[in-house]
Amino acid sequence: LAFHGLGGLPALWALAGEEISKNTDWTLIAPRGEQRSWNGRFCCGPALQHQSRDAEAMALLIKALGSPRNVYGIGFSNGAFFISEIAAFRQDQIKFRGVAPWAGYGYILNNSTGSIPIFLNHGD
Repeated sequence: LAFHGLGGLPALWALAGEEISKNTDWTLIAPRGEQRSWNGRFCCGPALQHQSRDAEAMALLIKALGSPRNVYGIGFSNGAFFISEIAAFRQDQIKFRGVAPWAGYGYILNNSTGSIPIFLNHGD
């Protein structure tokens, strides 16, 4: 699952997904958050202001896909805060095999309720 940044569009991730699926048996899914934002506990926009239930919605999406075991998450900016929230506090709902928050993440991962491989990237 790939989560866009605040104001971003999932179509940008879809372009990467086309390349990934050409060379692997992976499928990239890039949902769109409420008013192009995600509720990442600390960041940002309408989804946070409205306390959108994004994690619950993604758990339902994964269940509808047959609850695959190899689900990874990547997020950019606000999307990175969102996957940090899931990795730290929502592993009972979404069992990512690993996450990669990029250009933004909550410094909450050391308080997580479980363990998960994380690749943090912020900068060049």
